[in-house]
Amino acid sequence: MLDTVLVLPFKGIAIAVNQQIVPKNNWETYLLNSDDHITIIKATQGG
Repeated sequence: MLDTVLVLPFKGIAIAVNQQIVPKNNWETYLLNSDDHITIIKATQGG
């Protein structure tokens, strides 16, 4: 899913499925269901 949605490198992001963080080392094997809610959080600089 990430390869399809994101065109940028995966550095500095976190993924949550149904409000539960998915550890980065599980991204490749994590299976999504059709009714899952996915949140992608991108770290940014600023103040």
